[in-house]
Amino acid sequence: MKRKLFINLIENHLNNIDELLKTIKKVGFDGVNFTWNNQNDFITLVNKIKEYGLSIDYIHAPFNNINHFWYENSAVKDSLLNDLKSCVDFCKEIKVNKMVVHPFIGFDEHNPTLTGINYFEKLLKYAKSNNILICFENVEGEEYLSFIYTHLFKKYDNARFCLDTGHELCYNKGEDQLSKYGNFLSCTHINDNVGITGSTIWWTDDLHYIPGDGILDIENLVSRLKRINYKGSLSLEIKINHTYETNIYNNYKQMSLENYYLKAFNALINIKNKLDKE
Repeated sequence: MKRKLFINLIENHLNNIDELLKTIKKVGFDGVNFTWNNQNDFITLVNKIKEYGLSIDYIHAPFNNINHFWYENSAVKDSLLNDLKSCVDFCKEIKVNKMVVHPFIGFDEHNPTLTGINYFEKLLKYAKSNNILICFENVEGEEYLSFIYTHLFKKYDNARFCLDTGHELCYNKGEDQLSKYGNFLSCTHINDNVGITGSTIWWTDDLHYIPGDGILDIENLVSRLKRINYKGSLSLEIKINHTYETNIYNNYKQMSLENYYLKAFNALINIKNKLDKE
């Protein structure tokens, strides 16, 4: 079975969706992924994606305020849960069975609670009743993912893992996340950065470069994916700019749309070819 290759829809390019999807298809990608919210008409976008012969690997759930799941006295937990349930409903409607979820957002707190487990369990139960996998992503505050893993992964067979290679380099201090959660891997966010750049870890370290433009060890990534016998799709999650300039981003901006996506595709197919090589 052919291993499919996906890329996230980059916000900077969404002003001309037809040209974007045409280019993504032309350079060789099999499909795209995007983040859902409850304000926009995504059915029109899904239909447009299908028009260009592209598929969708997963839907990324909104993650603003996800830290409130862990707070006993938060007033927004229930509305947040309803939003995530609506995202599950959307996944079911468009027949995409994977939804990526952040366990936490923020750098200053390191106190997972049973309140959070209770709310993520409600989400998993709802998703399971709709045949949707919840793919928890390694983000900042890895202890929250670890806490979810300990309490829920063996209890719910729809609790899965999404590897973000960039987060692993900076937020997780280079610690091998596949050695912990690899048996549950169902999707990827493959991207690159230059690791921790300051005295403390911060979101600006999460650059989302094309693989090969930072310090990501491609051979090591492939070796680790082979070790867990990963047979699933490969997805990029990259950006073309950031809130501050770097030479890499300046190079991206000077490229044509097609050359940028061709560079991204070549980086991903290089990983695929190494992974599929006996």
